[in-house]
Amino acid sequence: MRTPTPPSQILAVNAMQSNDYARSIELLRDLYAQVLAEGDPMRSIEVGLQLQRALQTHGDHDQRLALLEELAATASDQPSDAVRVAVLTELGSALRDTGYLSRARTPLESALALLRPARLHGTSEHVRLLGTLVSVLCELSDTGPVPSLVSEMLELAESVDAPGILGRSQWVAAMAYDQLGSAEDAHTFIVRARQHLTPATLTLRDWLRFCRSTTSILLNTGHLDDAHEWLLGAEQTTSLMNVPAETAALAALRARHESALGRHESALKLYVGLTGEDSPLSGLQLARVCLAKAEELRALNRPEEAAEALRGAAAICEENGAYQLAVQMWRRMDEIRSH
Repeated sequence: MRTPTPPSQILAVNAMQSNDYARSIELLRDLYAQVLAEGDPMRSIEVGLQLQRALQTHGDHDQRLALLEELAATASDQPSDAVRVAVLTELGSALRDTGYLSRARTPLESALALLRPARLHGTSEHVRLLGTLVSVLCELSDTGPVPSLVSEMLELAESVDAPGILGRSQWVAAMAYDQLGSAEDAHTFIVRARQHLTPATLTLRDWLRFCRSTTSILLNTGHLDDAHEWLLGAEQTTSLMNVPAETAALAALRARHESALGRHESALKLYVGLTGEDSPLSGLQLARVCLAKAEELRALNRPEEAAEALRGAAAICEENGAYQLAVQMWRRMDEIRSH
């Protein structure tokens, strides 16, 4: 007989739905500690997975990673392959979000190997796992396997027959094609995703990220007016969250829009504010902002400062195991110096 859901767990869900993430985290931390003390590993995994979602939404990525490493150790001793798939998928996501991209591949590939034993092949969990792996490979600039993985993900999403799953997979495909430099394919898939994804079907955090992705792709394809509308929507959503890392990511997107309009001084000012010692950005997200800052400096005919910004970006990439991306930045630095 299943244990009744504790009131604190119900209250935590209500707090999440009200965007009171700090309250949700507080309640779930207390409950997680209680379940650990009771020695029930499966309950601790259940509550822990709920807690990590709250931490993710609140932008507490380091704490989320530490928790998921603990949950992965607990899950490894349990008989359920399905539970291990769930934990390993979240662990790969957390490693990605904290910049440990090379490490992120290991749990994701382990989860893929467990899909058939767990009887999860072809399910929504399979689709999400492929999407997470695609995002990691794109961040690493290891794009060779990406087209086939994207095709597999989209085919599975079609067979699941759930509009939200299909919309999310099309969103991932759009971001992947954007990374691959296929701007028109990216635009096609983000337009398709918009037919399935709305504020009513996504969490506030996911809707914000979808708005940002859409804005980014529209900027890359020159749809500046549409990009501005989505940017305004993202700014409105960000104001409801009060998560510094999300605010910073949006400021970087605003800077890209300024740059696309030829306002390089304005864009540079935003980038400078995002790359200081107190920046809430880290890992490859910070590296990409440093790269963008370098391009603005180059546009303003300040090549030495641009090269210095690229040097810092390349170092961050190397620290995070994104060696192919680091090589691209070193090459870009040589190009800037030679002109």
